[in-house]
Amino acid sequence: MTTTSTMATRPPPSSAPSADAGPAASLAPPARNRYLVHFAQAHEDFRLAELRSLAKLEKVDLVLDEHRYDPERPFLTVQLASDADAIKLVRRAILVKAIYALWEESSSYDVLFDEIRRKPERNTPYMTCSFKFVVETFNNSRALDYKVAVINRFAFMAFTGPIDLKNPDVTFGVLEDYDYKSDVPRHLYFGIHLGSGNRAAIDKFSLKKRTYLGTTSMDPQLSLIMGNLGLVRPGTLVYDPFVGTGSFLVTMAHFGAVTMGSDIGRPANSRNGQGQCPPWGEAGIGQRLVERRSNTACRIASSIGLG
Repeated sequence: MTTTSTMATRPPPSSAPSADAGPAASLAPPARNRYLVHFAQAHEDFRLAELRSLAKLEKVDLVLDEHRYDPERPFLTVQLASDADAIKLVRRAILVKAIYALWEESSSYDVLFDEIRRKPERNTPYMTCSFKFVVETFNNSRALDYKVAVINRFAFMAFTGPIDLKNPDVTFGVLEDYDYKSDVPRHLYFGIHLGSGNRAAIDKFSLKKRTYLGTTSMDPQLSLIMGNLGLVRPGTLVYDPFVGTGSFLVTMAHFGAVTMGSDIGRPANSRNGQGQCPPWGEAGIGQRLVERRSNTACRIASSIGLG
């Protein structure tokens, strides 16, 4: 059971100091909420670096609970000022599946339910919303019957809105983290799904779909990650001195950069005999790609008397 919906965000907590809080209140750090990042199982060494880069790109104040992070597991708790910041943080992330507003976490369902019951006021904004529950597991594949049984255990939350499996107002996520070959979760997370990463871009630029391909064409997932690490965005210029088939520049153009490149002149293979100008207009990036030339920038400068 998976989810791709974007949910209504929670009412933001008030950050204004109370009247009797004293002068120190205005100097206190801003209030933060806890969130759960659900990573993809790929390029684990780049996960935190990508998050930090995207926080800088989106101007989001991010605190990583790095002391709790295990690169062999896909979960990381972070602290952010608002749900809006959480959505911005991951909207172009390649290594993030989703981000959740974290309500509770525990090592057992009994304790998890007790913690949820202690804060019934959190349920109020969602009592009449359309909703659904999803169960995500790591290190264990669970049957549908098991997931339905888990969802039914949350009936005590007593939501009165309609169940909508396609386009709900809110999606509640239950995430189970297992040890290898164990049938008992080692840790549980519960929260509201706020937004998804940009992993659809990997398929959009899949090498299998390209008519212009060579042996050095870069893996699109890694290329997209590099774009995030490099803070590539509209208004930036990306130059590739060994452009080859242009696979790196294509993904940079996807992020809004104007791109250009050069190479030593070896022709690349074309699957359909379309020559050296790939049809990137269909991806909506054609205007941001400068045509490939078989000269280096240094050679061009020399030929016009600049080098």
